[in-house]
Amino acid sequence: MDEVGYHPNNERAQELYASLGFTDEGNRFGREMAVVKYMES
Repeated sequence: MDEVGYHPNNERAQELYASLGFTDEGNRFGREMAVVKYMES
């Protein structure tokens, strides 16, 4: 699993991570949104 964070107001980051297959599962890094991508092994 990969996990990255970005500021909630950063719509470009949200679009980029979504296009790469990351999903928002409600996790947070302090004020940042944390999105995850599950990698196939």
